[in-house]
Amino acid sequence: KLTGALPAISGASLTSLPVQQVDSGWVSLASYLTNSWVHVSAVSYPLEYRKIGDTVILRGLAQSGTNQTIFTGLPAAITPTKHTHLTRSASSDTAASGNNDDASWVSPAGEMGIGISGVGMSWQSIDAVYLVN
Repeated sequence: KLTGALPAISGASLTSLPVQQVDSGWVSLASYLTNSWVHVSAVSYPLEYRKIGDTVILRGLAQSGTNQTIFTGLPAAITPTKHTHLTRSASSDTAASGNNDDASWVSPAGEMGIGISGVGMSWQSIDAVYLVN
């Protein structure tokens, strides 16, 4: 039970107050697919993102791409300020290409790609979490 006058709060004290995190809910990434990449709908979540505060969550499964770049023109709200590398999972033909680079990336330009130079990827997991700031 509070009694009496409340103490004054200085400007410096306000920085320690919790900030409410805005949640975008799940938003489709299907319209950003490029280079023949398509969603694998029968076995995975839809290709989508969710942004909670500065945290971006990606999920879904893509297949049949012909180039390293999977998405282009991603919304500014989910693009990081720096080039960001993500852990990835991909089909076995990655090893057959002779390249064992196990990274995906998201760029400040709004592109997301995979770290291989071969074509004909069977599938690419799009499950990742990263910070935009």
